[in-house]
Amino acid sequence: MIDLYSLITKYQAKERDFFDFKVEWHDSQAELIKDILHLSNSFSFQQKKYLIFGIDNNGNIKGVENNSIKHNTASITNTLHANFLNRSLELSIFTQKLKDDKNIEILSIETKDEDKPYFLGKDYNDKKNKVHAGIIYTRTNDSNCIANDNQAEQLWKFRFHLHLLPSERMKKYINDIHYWERINIDSDENKEIYYYSKFPDFRIEVLETPYKSYEGKETQNFPDKDTPNYRNQVILFFNSRPILENYFINYDGFRYFMPQPSCRCKDQDELEYFYTLEDELWLQVADIIRINSGRCPQINLFWMYSKIKRKYACTEKDGIDK
Repeated sequence: MIDLYSLITKYQAKERDFFDFKVEWHDSQAELIKDILHLSNSFSFQQKKYLIFGIDNNGNIKGVENNSIKHNTASITNTLHANFLNRSLELSIFTQKLKDDKNIEILSIETKDEDKPYFLGKDYNDKKNKVHAGIIYTRTNDSNCIANDNQAEQLWKFRFHLHLLPSERMKKYINDIHYWERINIDSDENKEIYYYSKFPDFRIEVLETPYKSYEGKETQNFPDKDTPNYRNQVILFFNSRPILENYFINYDGFRYFMPQPSCRCKDQDELEYFYTLEDELWLQVADIIRINSGRCPQINLFWMYSKIKRKYACTEKDGIDK
């Protein structure tokens, strides 16, 4: 929850692009919707935006005790949905008590860069004000406005992560695993290629040769212990430029293809841990390859090897310190 007093102090009671002061709640639902859209499409790095009621434009605290007009998140959300808001917004309303025991009400708006720009799909008119369909309302510093061409272009870049460096864009696109496809190429190429269908300049290449033999201790945890395990290089590309690379292991007679795990010792070297954390980028790369190549389903990549018992155990945990 926002610390309103600290916010007012930090910004010297001046409005910014991620919060807007209002003495009282709007008497027009359309005007309220418009202010929500202005804040949602602002260029602030803050993902949460705030409409703050009970404070005037100069930062003077007035309170909402005498405000007879009230709104709730259900009615606001229903209005947005009824008028075809193109992306969902998470709204919440809460109250804070400031000096002199005055209550301030705050409408919190949770936004995402990849959902920008926000706009309505049809006009909304409550006879006092009108919100136009397809218009991108935005906010610069403390001023509300309609987005010009340059601002609209920048907001659409947020939607597709075009404002990021290629390496950061790749990390975003890897999360979008169902939009990756495999390219069927001549077997003489000795590699597998997967590309991101929305932006084909981003691709994953699995180099099939030269195979490198791999004898990591965790390989003994698989049923097929006698078949050799091999290591392949996997490279993430933007156009012809490599961005990131890692090694993957063909486990269990080529049934599983997963990132080479990290290794860490613990307990005075009594135990060795082989692990890949669940939220790691390379596990998502493995899922993309699995989905498009027909390999076996992903398995847990956290193994524990005991030097004392000379036995392997596969755990269900996602971190080595639990």
